[in-house]
Amino acid sequence: MIRFFQNRETITAGGSGAVATQPGTNPPLKSDSPPAAKSVLERKNERRRQIRRPWEWLITFLTTLLFHLAIFFMAALVVFEHEEFHGVLQAILIPNDPGEAEAKNPEKLIVDAKPGEEQEAKELPERLLDLKPVADIANPVDINELPPSIQSETIDDGSASDASLAAAVDSRLSSELAGRKSATRMQLVKARGGTAQSEAAVAAGLKWLARHQERQGSWSFDHDHADGCDCTQIGNLDKCRNAATGLALLAFLGAGHTTLDGEYQAEVKRGLAFLRKSYVKTDEGLDFRGQVFGNEGMYTHAIATIALCEAFAMTRDKELRETCEGAIDFIVNSQDKKGGGWRYFPKMPGDTSVVAWQVMAIKSAQASRILVPKPCSEGAKKFMRSVSSNNAANYSYMPGRNRSGEKTMTAAGLLCRIYLDGQTARGAIKNGSAFLAKHGPDPGNIYYNYYATQVMHHWGGEDWDKWNVVMREMLINSQIKSGHAAGSWDVRDEHGSSGGRLYMTALAVMTLEVYYRYLPLYEKDKLDLAP
Repeated sequence: MIRFFQNRETITAGGSGAVATQPGTNPPLKSDSPPAAKSVLERKNERRRQIRRPWEWLITFLTTLLFHLAIFFMAALVVFEHEEFHGVLQAILIPNDPGEAEAKNPEKLIVDAKPGEEQEAKELPERLLDLKPVADIANPVDINELPPSIQSETIDDGSASDASLAAAVDSRLSSELAGRKSATRMQLVKARGGTAQSEAAVAAGLKWLARHQERQGSWSFDHDHADGCDCTQIGNLDKCRNAATGLALLAFLGAGHTTLDGEYQAEVKRGLAFLRKSYVKTDEGLDFRGQVFGNEGMYTHAIATIALCEAFAMTRDKELRETCEGAIDFIVNSQDKKGGGWRYFPKMPGDTSVVAWQVMAIKSAQASRILVPKPCSEGAKKFMRSVSSNNAANYSYMPGRNRSGEKTMTAAGLLCRIYLDGQTARGAIKNGSAFLAKHGPDPGNIYYNYYATQVMHHWGGEDWDKWNVVMREMLINSQIKSGHAAGSWDVRDEHGSSGGRLYMTALAVMTLEVYYRYLPLYEKDKLDLAP
């Protein structure tokens, strides 16, 4: 078992302060003889030593003080765990505690708003949500530039029936991932509010990711290793290759690209091969945290686990099963058994952001038919209850900090409730989705958008239709259209600099894949898909 912390105790011998003598030695004998007379020179030297002694004591004291101050300041530079620190990685990774910023300005929408634009920023959510679907999109992508798999499908022809959707589901896929097969995918884009332009944006994003894969099969948040790359906004989590690789793979898998299907089979195969050899085998399971330098460890492990489990669910590759089981074992054994959550290091009391990624990993394992012990899921449910408020419509960062204005943690918490409780969470999801709809998509917070878009898609209805128009057009229009960075997104998330352009692009692509990445739980019956 790996030990992450080791308590150190200072042991003091001879607490009485008495000087202990060594065995076998005798104390000094007293003498009754008077001391010999001292010479004049000896007495002068002794007086000089007595005069200097206070100064020597002062110098010694100052030297010791400076030494301890130096140690204190060095220790202050070390990053210790702090309840306000939310730094996946310092961004998905590990965003700052959202409640603090939103408590100061709960209506803030645009992070980089210029002076004089504050009122416009506050009014933007309602204005955006009142938009109607538009036919003409700014900076449209040429349909002829789409890959053949997209060109061959007509999204708006209305020719497909619900029965044809069900018939297209591949038997390898669980019902949760059934929408990713090409025939089903294109019809779900049509049925759930996507467009040819949104699919073109996904295709361009995947192309950018493919160009930035490293030779060993991994991806890096320090993404500029590709030949000729002049892309800006490089992330500083260059050691977190497992997390970067997992995020990139999730974007490819979300659009149906596996080792068996799609035009990126080689990239997916190399990425999975990298992950499969990037763990440490422990008594607690397979540890994919990699080189942990901060609080990103459990984020990294969860992201890698989700990618591996989704790949296994989509391909049934037997070689992946054992790796997935070992990764899930590590999540199960890292859970805080008392509170039911997860945080930066194994067995720490949880926070909602880290818990959300572990819950998604559990859901992916279940979708791939990997057993997750019931106490683990029940513990996660217990944690979600501890951070919920307003009849489970809102969620906070940690227990005891129930602030209803935390929209990012509310989005993450609601998605956890969907995965953990399914149909029994209908009431909470109804009220929670109304809360998210009131806030609307946030141009300056892709982490929030990623979670909230999934929640709104699962719930469906009019609120989803309005949300989708805003979110879809926001991402389509903000994607880079030219140069080496074409297909990527600039980082607009104030907490996204650690993950950089790769983090932003992977989350943006997955957000645009929402129509088929996971089937909508509460409206799945309308699609008539196989259960």
